[in-house]
Amino acid sequence: MGNETRDAIRSVMENIQLFFKLKPEHEECLINILNGGDVVALLLNGFGKSLIYQLLPLVSEKLGRPKAGKAIVVIVSPLVALMEDQVKEAEKLGLCAAQLGVHNDQDIMVGYYSLIFGSPESWILNPKWRAMLASTLYQDNLVAMVVDEAHVAYKW
Repeated sequence: MGNETRDAIRSVMENIQLFFKLKPEHEECLINILNGGDVVALLLNGFGKSLIYQLLPLVSEKLGRPKAGKAIVVIVSPLVALMEDQVKEAEKLGLCAAQLGVHNDQDIMVGYYSLIFGSPESWILNPKWRAMLASTLYQDNLVAMVVDEAHVAYKW
């Protein structure tokens, strides 16, 4: 599984244009997540931690997962401005990205987006989003749930 995943990562990297090279830490995180592991990435500012979850849908689909539909990554972030920036960055990579409460709810619910950003409050307090995550579509297509900037959350 490791070599297949590494090959998929390399293939994806050849098809997208980045301003920096993928580091071994990025690859290690991607491999662990795609093999079903939990990952805590404590990396320096400017290291490119977001790249890990941005690449997840692309690499997952390259590996033929999910079997049907689009690979989805849910990102929990306490910072609205950061979510807005991350949506724009993801779109530059050719990914469909959305922010809860900003983009079309129906498109989010039917799995149109590969990356879905929302605050902890949005994910937890809105029964619509909780039900969506429990739906068959999301259970079958969800690659990972990411908590970004966890140290900024006032209360968990």
